Amino acid sequence: MFRIDDPSAAITLPTPEAAGAEGYWTEGNPVTNTPATLERASWFNMVQEELRNIVLAGGGVPSKTTYNQVLLSIENLIEVRAGNYVLDTGVANAYVIALNPAIAAYTNGMVVRARVANANTGASTLNAGGGVVPLVNDVGSPLASGDLPAGSVFAAAYDSALNKFLITSLVPSQAITQAQADARYTPIAFSQFGTGISGNVALTAAQSGQTFEISAGIATLPAAAVGLRYRFIGIGASTGTITSSGAAAIYYPDTTTTAAGASSPVIDLYTTYEVYCDGGNWLVNTSRLSKSATLPNQPVNLGQAIPIRTPNVTPVPTTSAVGITASHSLGVTPVIAILEYICLVAEQNYNVGDVQQVIVQWNGTGQGGINIWKNATQVGAQPVSGYTFSLTNKTTGANFTPTAANWASRFVLR
Repeated sequence: MFRIDDPSAAITLPTPEAAGAEGYWTEGNPVTNTPATLERASWFNMVQEELRNIVLAGGGVPSKTTYNQVLLSIENLIEVRAGNYVLDTGVANAYVIALNPAIAAYTNGMVVRARVANANTGASTLNAGGGVVPLVNDVGSPLASGDLPAGSVFAAAYDSALNKFLITSLVPSQAITQAQADARYTPIAFSQFGTGISGNVALTAAQSGQTFEISAGIATLPAAAVGLRYRFIGIGASTGTITSSGAAAIYYPDTTTTAAGASSPVIDLYTTYEVYCDGGNWLVNTSRLSKSATLPNQPVNLGQAIPIRTPNVTPVPTTSAVGITASHSLGVTPVIAILEYICLVAEQNYNVGDVQQVIVQWNGTGQGGINIWKNATQVGAQPVSGYTFSLTNKTTGANFTPTAANWASRFVLR
């Protein structure tokens, strides 16, 4: 709605007279000497501003020759509320939205949804109340012309490290082949755990679909081929890295790109890297897991809290006077702590790599208990006085004191 523009109109909104009792219009009655209701400027200004604010809230631009602006704006407001987005009031390439409630600064991870008023013609910015920052695609690259058509709705997440809003879906300039789309969007169902990685390991295509706990070293990906995918979970205070082979590069959710043969950023504790190949290169999705998070897309462990394992300690103690102590990086006291022995040299029918939980002790004549203690930084185990850490034969169940150099110990914490 366009404000009245008669030459006699006031430039600023006049102060209305004091409010009286509310009433209704009347034509008056000369017989009863009842006067007709006067048309006051304050009342017309009130109606004018009410209608104009509807037009502005709905994203309209007041026009003197458009006679359905109020209707269109009401329809827009209904659509906005149903679609959970905000109307853009900026110009092409410089988008502006007003959040409700308004904000003065952006927070990492905050997500906004907006409907575009004007199609972009190149690199663009967004001001959602916290200032103008670049609006980029989901891998941090500037937008190309036509990536934001007029009337389209986009969602964007703010990345404080980049100081950018990243659109959370593909834009038209990111056209990909069907094979690449299949690689990117096919649900990742990792079927099994691979071996733990604590040194330099070259992965094979046959290991595609496996999950690897990585505590140190470098995991080298095989030659790039569409459909290959691997998951890595950082489990140590000093976790490992990933590198590619051949001419393939590794692309991350931010602007980081690791060239062929170069190591990735260190995989942080509790962080998962889901790596998949769309053809010529590797793409990485990362997620941060809480200490009690469940492992997504893992059928064999669905809903189970992710265990944290302390580094292996060798040799194992064989006398009652020596306990086992290990540091951990949970930051809180574990709820559950389990002591495990890992076979390094075959013994008592155990094979290399076999793991046994240690729950009994032996003093030559009988079994004793084990005391496991824990706090926010360490965990330890101590046999009852007079007993030693002992295991049972894998097939016969007979107690035996393990050969110290043949076994390593660790704790499993939850």
